[in-house]
Amino acid sequence: GHEAVRLVLGEEWTGATSDFRNVKTRLWALAVHGYFADGMIPFDVNNPFEHKEIKESADRFAHECRVKTQELLKKHRATLNLLTDALLEKSDLTSSELEILLAGITYTKGEAIQ
Repeated sequence: GHEAVRLVLGEEWTGATSDFRNVKTRLWALAVHGYFADGMIPFDVNNPFEHKEIKESADRFAHECRVKTQELLKKHRATLNLLTDALLEKSDLTSSELEILLAGITYTKGEAIQ
């Protein structure tokens, strides 16, 4: 959500706090299970980023995710604009409304939305 808002508005938005909290929680879980720094398990599971190698590896991973997210949003900018306009008109959309809105967009399982 944060990256989409940044792309559409061209600036940071304070409403992304929960996005950052979710990313931090997921990075913590990955670190505790040895995902970063060649499978290194942190000594302190309550603070896995105390270890420099784990923190640097997690930071690189988070940066790569952000860049890939930005690329996907730019690639599918027309769809993002469609959703943006709908949400500006009506702040909440039901799944049925989303289906109607995106009906013209083709999608094949395993492929990116066109």
